[in-house]
Amino acid sequence: MQATVFNVLKSAAPRQPVRWLDLKSAAKELDVLPGDLWRAVRPHRRAWAKPGGTLAINITAARDYYWLAEARRRQIRYVRSGVPRTVRAGRVLVHNHVRPIGFGPRYPVGGDGFRAWTQVPEPHRLERCDCGWAPACRVHYRIIRSSSA
Repeated sequence: MQATVFNVLKSAAPRQPVRWLDLKSAAKELDVLPGDLWRAVRPHRRAWAKPGGTLAINITAARDYYWLAEARRRQIRYVRSGVPRTVRAGRVLVHNHVRPIGFGPRYPVGGDGFRAWTQVPEPHRLERCDCGWAPACRVHYRIIRSSSA
């Protein structure tokens, strides 16, 4: 199976029951701006409804669609397997915060939640990482974790 953003999202967590929230509450729960959330879910009719004239957001679907829209904006390409040796010009190698048992320079992606991808650089969202993983690439980054997480 091809490692697309949607497949990674589908496999990341089991489906949760549908919860409907107003736009501001949904944006607060996802820690995003209401306008950004609305732009992401508006094209997807199953993610919102207007019962009684009030806008309601399906928080489960909204989470998926918002992160799918973010991945498209950042042009994320997940690393399918192994350890990357090169990264194309104009892109950077990024990994998540997970550090599994046995993590080291040649630890392959996909093990125990460890994920890596390439994307266009975003200095305000990424920080240089010195964990020693993927030594052939010299420089790689990790997501800046918010203090609320």
